[in-house]
Amino acid sequence: ASVAVSVHIGTVEASLANTVVTANDGNVLTADDINVKANATKTITTKSDGTQTSEDATGIGLGVAIGVVDTTTQAVLSGTTALTATNVKLSALMPESDFVVEAKAGASSTGTAIAGALAMNFTFIDTGAKVLAGSNIDLNGANLELTSQATTKSDVKGIASQGGGDSKSGDVGVGASFAMNIRETNTLANIENGAVATEGNGVTLSATGSHVTDTLATSGGAAKDGTGVGGALALAVVNNKTEAKIGTGTALDVTGAVSATADHHGASTTKADGTALGGDAAVGAAIALGFVSDSAV
Repeated sequence: ASVAVSVHIGTVEASLANTVVTANDGNVLTADDINVKANATKTITTKSDGTQTSEDATGIGLGVAIGVVDTTTQAVLSGTTALTATNVKLSALMPESDFVVEAKAGASSTGTAIAGALAMNFTFIDTGAKVLAGSNIDLNGANLELTSQATTKSDVKGIASQGGGDSKSGDVGVGASFAMNIRETNTLANIENGAVATEGNGVTLSATGSHVTDTLATSGGAAKDGTGVGGALALAVVNNKTEAKIGTGTALDVTGAVSATADHHGASTTKADGTALGGDAAVGAAIALGFVSDSAV
C-alpha cells in the first residue's frame, strides 16, 4: 500500500492600514503612484502509487492520495488612511497555479487480485484586492484601481485499471477507484460594505478568474479464468466566483468615472470508467457526478 498526504495553508498579503503615504515625496518614494501588490504562484502535487505484483495466490494493491490547500492572496487598504498620489493601485495576483492529486493502484496474482485507488483534493483559494469594511480612505485626488486575477487548475485522478495499474488474476480480479475534487475559488475586486473613500478621481475595479477542474476515476478487473469486477466513482463539487463590487454604505466621493468589471472562465470535466474483463463473467460500473457553480458579478 502507498499513502501520500499534503496540507498547504498560507497567506500572502500586502496592505496599508492606518497610515499616511505620499508618493514621490523625494525621500523614500520616488514614483507618482502608490502600488500595493500581492503575488503568489503555487504548484502542489500529491501522488501515490500502490502497484503490487505477486506470484502468490492473492495480490492486493492500494493507493491513497489526499491534498488539502487553503490559501489567501490579498492586497488591502484598511483603517483610517490618507494617500497622496496620481494613482493608488491594489493588485492581488495568482497566475498559473496547479493543484494535482493522483492515486494509482494495481495488483496481479495467480489467484485473486484486488486493486484500490483513492484520490481526494480539497482546495480553497481566495484572491482579492479590497478596501476593507469600515475603512476610511482619503484619496486626495488620486485614481483608485483594484485588480484581482487568478488562474488555477485542479486535477484529480484515481487509477486502478489497465491504464495505470492492473488488477489481473487467474480466478478473480477486482479494481475499484474513487476520485473526489472539492474546490471553492473566489477572485474579488471589492470595496466592501461600509468602506468610505473620499476626494477621489476615478475608480476602477477589475476581477478576472480562470479555473479548470478535471476529475477522473478509472478502474478495471481482469481474470482470464474467472470473474473480473471493475468499479469507478468520480465526484466534483465546484464553486468558482469572480466579483467586482462596490458595497453598500456611504456613496463614493469621486469626481471621475467609476467602472467595475468581472471576467470569468470556468471549465469542469468529470469522468469515470469501470472496465471489467473475465473469462467466465465480468461486471463493470462507473458513476460520474459533477456539481458546478461558476459566476461573475
